[in-house]
Amino acid sequence: MVPDTAMTSHPTNAPAGLDKMAVRHLLLLWPNEALPAALALDAEGTPIILLDRHKPPRSLEREIKERAPDSDHHRFGTIASDPARPGLVRFVLNRAAPGMARKLMKALKGTGLRRVEIALTSGETEEADDEEAVAHQADLTHALAGLLHRAVDATAADPGRKPALSALAEAAQAALKHGEPTAAAQAITALRDALG
Repeated sequence: MVPDTAMTSHPTNAPAGLDKMAVRHLLLLWPNEALPAALALDAEGTPIILLDRHKPPRSLEREIKERAPDSDHHRFGTIASDPARPGLVRFVLNRAAPGMARKLMKALKGTGLRRVEIALTSGETEEADDEEAVAHQADLTHALAGLLHRAVDATAADPGRKPALSALAEAAQAALKHGEPTAAAQAITALRDALG
């Protein structure tokens, strides 16, 4: 069972860090729920995240200061994911955190969380994307565009192929739209194979 609180525990000679899989599990367990959160950077600039379903954000900030006395850039607020926007994690913080979104994005690499958005109560936002994921998405979009041109030609020559080719193209487009690169790549491969 995943605990309500998630923070990395490290030996004293190791840098404080982010228990990214525990954070991911908490977001999956409570989608659409804004969980109390606190953030900081350790002495080496590595993000620290502390989440708890019951403690107020200011208490979490104090906990980070106690557990990692050399940390700085402390912020507190909430964290949430949105099932309608897969791969996105959104923080709402008490004050600006310049550059933090990009650091968090790097720290969350490998969790399936591909985009970090930091908003302030004032309405300002900062975003960061997984650059490799964005590049891969662009490559898949480009590949699909080329196949769609071929599919139009193929259906003009043989209208009977239209339903099957359209279904594959729509599956690839839907996967890209929902940020599912593996499913998109599979659908694109299937479309390429169907076109011959």
